[in-house]
Amino acid sequence: MSAQRGKSVVVTFRVDSHLAEALDRIPDKSAFIREALVNRLHEPCPACNGTGRVDCDAAEWLAGVLRENGATNCECCGTAFAPKKSARGAELVTCGHCGPDGHAH
Repeated sequence: MSAQRGKSVVVTFRVDSHLAEALDRIPDKSAFIREALVNRLHEPCPACNGTGRVDCDAAEWLAGVLRENGATNCECCGTAFAPKKSARGAELVTCGHCGPDGHAH
């Protein structure tokens, strides 16, 4: 039976005693395990250079869209963006968020 979207479901699994001891030292075991599972089951987002995460099919589709549209990665933050030209006609090397001169993050 699959879980309804948004509804929490309790999942149990066995681990060896050493792993159980390590998990007991983590303040929020549930959050840690959820994050570990999401990171293992999802791919880095090609649009944001891995700062966010999307499922494998979405990552593959988005990477194709970015390739087809000639996207480039921002030299400042690494985020993919569609190629654009500046007011002077030069190809931009930073995304709109970082601005034409980049900025310190």
